[in-house]
Amino acid sequence: MLYQKMIMYLAAMPLFYYTITQANDLSENIDREKALKGYQKVLESFNRFSLRKDMYTALYLAIRDGFYVGFTYDDK
Repeated sequence: MLYQKMIMYLAAMPLFYYTITQANDLSENIDREKALKGYQKVLESFNRFSLRKDMYTALYLAIRDGFYVGFTYDDK
C-alpha cells in the first residue's frame, strides 16, 4: 500500500503544462495565413488529447513497471 501511494504521488507531481511554438526559417518569407492555419490545426489536435490524464497514467505505469509504451493516432 505504501509503495502504491508513493507511485501515485510521484506520478501526480508534474503539472503537464505545454507551450506550442512554431519553428520558422527566418531567411525565407513566412506566409502568415498558412502559418496561422497550421498553428490552429496543431492546437486543435492538442486540445483533443487529455494530456493530464494520459500522462499521469503513463508516468504511473513507467514508475511501476519500469517502462511505458504508447501511441496515438488521428481518427477524426
